[in-house]
Amino acid sequence: MFILVTLLLLPSSVLAQWAETASRSSCPTHFDRSLEPGYEVGLAYIERSRFKEYGESSVTEMDARWAFVYFSNMLGGDIDGNLIFHAKFFSGSAGLDLPDQVAVLALDLGWTWRYADKFSLQTRFEPGFYTDVEEFGADAIYYPFSLALARGFTPVLDGVIGVTIRPDFERVVMPIVGVNWEISNLVHLKAQLPESRLEYFVTANWNIYAGFNGENTSYALRKKGGFDREQITIEDLRFFGGLGYRINDELQVALEVGEVFDRDVEFDRAPEGMPADVKIEDAFLFRVAVMGPF
Repeated sequence: MFILVTLLLLPSSVLAQWAETASRSSCPTHFDRSLEPGYEVGLAYIERSRFKEYGESSVTEMDARWAFVYFSNMLGGDIDGNLIFHAKFFSGSAGLDLPDQVAVLALDLGWTWRYADKFSLQTRFEPGFYTDVEEFGADAIYYPFSLALARGFTPVLDGVIGVTIRPDFERVVMPIVGVNWEISNLVHLKAQLPESRLEYFVTANWNIYAGFNGENTSYALRKKGGFDREQITIEDLRFFGGLGYRINDELQVALEVGEVFDRDVEFDRAPEGMPADVKIEDAFLFRVAVMGPF
């Protein structure tokens, strides 16, 4: 639906330009991480909302990514490595004895092979701690990995299909499917699961964007009191829009607002009389981020 709406809104001149390139050879850029910023740090706030039939809590989120290594044309492909950190802090237990915080600290390692001029194959591995920050034993180490194939259809359009396998997560298998389309020099579309983004570069320094993201992440818990729990899974969907300003080639700032919906928190087990899966009300999201260099 997101792709269809975008197509309907495009001027005919853009569609004509796309058609002209359809017969030329193409190399997919879907996995090209060398053009991404070297780091990104974000801080987000999700307003106080009710965990249905229980209490309330707001959520403060911190995220960071550092691209610490990138090797081109090595061992038959391109190798990249990132250090990633995501944390959620709950303002209250919401009557569910929620952990004070949950966090991910992991390596994101990728290896990309490019075949002829139309296909690319990428495998990624994200070992790390997925934890409530009280449990740092072997049970808190998870090993998600993925395999995806991209195909270039034109010099400006490619598609991807693949799968992410996440042993020990509540949801083990996650699909990877979508397209990456450089509609023009100023408009880029990445319509993909689990994250999509439509971006317009207004000037050399200003850009606006809109996006969609789905999250489903499991975290190991340290058993406490009468709550014999070993894992919590947090799931939600997000629509957001943002405005970015590039101060220079080394630094960009961005502001985002959005809506978090279809939310729930699920425990691997629950005491008698308490459900394992609890729905959460929709909530407003605000995020600020800094990133660079480019």
